[in-house]
Amino acid sequence: MTPAGKPKASAVCAVVVTFQPPPSLLDNMRELAAEASEIVIVDNSSDPRSAELLRLIERQFGARLLLNGRNLGIAAALNSGIRHAIAKGYAWVATFDQDSTITPGFFDAMLAAHQASTIRELVPLVAPVLCVSNEDYQARRNRQAGPLSSLTRTAMSSGSLIKTDIFQKVGFYDEGFFMDYVDYDFCLRLWQQGWKLIRARQAFLLHRLGLARTHRFLGLKITIKSHTPWRRYHIMRNRVIVFRRFAFSSPLWCLYDFSWIFLELTKILLFEPEKLNNLRHVLKGIADGLAGKAGPLPSTAV
Repeated sequence: MTPAGKPKASAVCAVVVTFQPPPSLLDNMRELAAEASEIVIVDNSSDPRSAELLRLIERQFGARLLLNGRNLGIAAALNSGIRHAIAKGYAWVATFDQDSTITPGFFDAMLAAHQASTIRELVPLVAPVLCVSNEDYQARRNRQAGPLSSLTRTAMSSGSLIKTDIFQKVGFYDEGFFMDYVDYDFCLRLWQQGWKLIRARQAFLLHRLGLARTHRFLGLKITIKSHTPWRRYHIMRNRVIVFRRFAFSSPLWCLYDFSWIFLELTKILLFEPEKLNNLRHVLKGIADGLAGKAGPLPSTAV
């Protein structure tokens, strides 16, 4: 039972992908355990400290652990957890990363939005409203009104509620991406094949954006999230692959995402500490994306 005395969402299996998870994962799992029927943690770590924390979560919340022992990538980890949910007969699977926390009544709001949708037979994926802080959550919750859902072209994998039978129809997450744009590729594939996605306007997910750094430029404070050159490669390569796949079925989305390339290149040139190395990885990402290369980039490749 949830703290409010309501039954758990009996048809929802929560899949959480972790990589060297922080202790705050305990709090996230506490909230999730109160609402989901089962938690499956798929861990891509290899260090003993991660395994120790996950064993503690297993004991406290009855989570099912799938320990990969090495980093297989976000897509492979998600697919592993989703296959478990399918094998157990769940109608819905909810996917999360380790930095996301659900808010009270999360799954009730997600399922209610799907049930109220006039096109629910075409909707296999429901996304939440993302909040960067508790203050942001409170403000958004207080001003949300109108319909329970709205259409969305893409959704972040963390917090998405997905009907398990859709994977047999459109396929699983593309493991060749390894990381980045895995969720966008899946969402655009759904649209391409005639499905719709909705965002539940009364379901809120607290999602931390990771390490951000503040820089000064022309007297202004600018806060940005930096990436390693290795990560920059995967972002650019997978972005190019997505453009190649969906330029005709989702042209406006691709054009919008393409415009962000110039902002990211500006950030690299102005603020990144490894400018030349980042640019080399970006150029290699473009070349490999055009060539259709897949998988993780070896650390010695550039």
